Amino acid sequence: MAPDIDQELRVVLKALEQVISPALDPADPSAAEQLRLCIAALRHVQGHFALALHCARRELANAIDLAETVNAAAPTSGLDEAVRAAGEQLHDIRADQAALDVARQILLAAISEAVNGISEPSARRAVDRAVIAGSRSQLDLARAWFIEAGREPDPQAIPPLDSML
Repeated sequence: MAPDIDQELRVVLKALEQVISPALDPADPSAAEQLRLCIAALRHVQGHFALALHCARRELANAIDLAETVNAAAPTSGLDEAVRAAGEQLHDIRADQAALDVARQILLAAISEAVNGISEPSARRAVDRAVIAGSRSQLDLARAWFIEAGREPDPQAIPPLDSML
C-alpha cells in the first residue's frame, strides 16, 4: 500500500495545532510565529502536492514554448535538438517530477546560451521581445501557484491554477 501523503500531512498539522501550539511558551512570540509559518507551509504543500507533477509538466511545456518562440525570432539559435529532447521528456508518461525538472533546466540553459550568443542588434531586439512575450505563461503559473500567500495586488487578474495545468 502506498503511503497516503495527505493523511500524513493531516496528522502532522493536527499535532502542531492541537499539541505543540498550546504548549509553546507565551513569552516566546518568535516560536509562535515560526510555528504559524510552518503550518502555513505544510498547508501549502497539502493543497498543492497532488498538482506538483502537473505543474512540472506545464513548466516544461512553457520552456518548450519559450524555446520555440526564441527559435522563431532567431532561427540560427540551435535550439532544435534541445527542444526535441525536452519534448520527449514532456510526452513520456513515466517521467517523474525530477526528470521533468531536469529537462526544463537543461532546456532553459540552452535558451540562455542561445540568447546570450546573439549579438546582431535587430536579431537581439527580436529575441528580447520573444523572451518577454514567452515568459508570460510561466510568470502566470508561478503567481497562481503562490496566490494563497496573499501578496498579489489583484488576485482576480491571475488565471486559476487548474486552468493552466
